[in-house]
Amino acid sequence: MFSDLENFNEVNELEVEKVDPNKPTPAVVHNSKVRKFLLAGDCHCHIENMRSGNSFEYKIQRNKKKKNMYFVNVASGLGDIYCGYFYVNADLIDYRKGEKGAFGENDVRVQALLFTLRNARKLPTYVVVQHFGKCAHCGALLTDIDSLHRGLCSLCEY
Repeated sequence: MFSDLENFNEVNELEVEKVDPNKPTPAVVHNSKVRKFLLAGDCHCHIENMRSGNSFEYKIQRNKKKKNMYFVNVASGLGDIYCGYFYVNADLIDYRKGEKGAFGENDVRVQALLFTLRNARKLPTYVVVQHFGKCAHCGALLTDIDSLHRGLCSLCEY
């Protein structure tokens, strides 16, 4: 491809933007890490289906008493809306609206999240999961490249 490598500019000559340790850096979670990221306990993420154009922002929090139960909120222009909750038993994801939930399992916002969770091990490339620069478990700022790909800091990678 390059016939004359001497004329090829080195990467270190380029101006590379550095990660500011005091500012959250949003990034895409690597597909192999999506399930662990979403179920970390205090996840704030954005899921986009590039094929359908659907795009939603979620907050997924683990129940402190029942470790396999998670509460789901969806961001809207008016603030967060409580959707409902789901249980995780091995590969089974069981969603329930509950009495206070706003959306049933047939709602597109819930379907997008459930599709991502249920297919996280073989997530299609057209589904993109993005974090907002903070660890999905403890909330620490993510500053190194590996943690940015995981959505979890090095201490919470567990």
